[in-house]
Amino acid sequence: MFRSVGAALAGMLAAALVVGLVESLSNSVYPAPAGLNPADKVAMEAYMRSLPPGAFVMLLVGWFDGTMAGAFLATLMTGGRERWPSLAVAAAMLAGSLFTMMQIPHPPWVAMVGIALFFPAAAAGRWLHRRYVLRGQPAP
Repeated sequence: MFRSVGAALAGMLAAALVVGLVESLSNSVYPAPAGLNPADKVAMEAYMRSLPPGAFVMLLVGWFDGTMAGAFLATLMTGGRERWPSLAVAAAMLAGSLFTMMQIPHPPWVAMVGIALFFPAAAAGRWLHRRYVLRGQPAP
């Protein structure tokens, strides 16, 4: 039980780190205007409307890759015996993205795709574990 909880927490941390890395890359490709105050809702809304679709695609890729990496790590740490740690990673990432989308308005298509991608990303992380770690071993 403690291993599973630790796996879920480690997966959430790994997911957040990957998302942070991809968002840093996105911020270097699509920099915010100088002097933008993130606390100014009107300015943030205008900035979000000015971003090209590529910036949002990078965000979605980060969310997917982060969730997949976190679910992979959680599955690796439990030896693939339990599914819930990877699902907990997906649920935490979904909750975080919903919170972000409520604070900073995103285009509707980003919200729809974003909400739909977390649990398939967790399934992809579990699949990677089965495919590359458990190769040739009986399934747990």
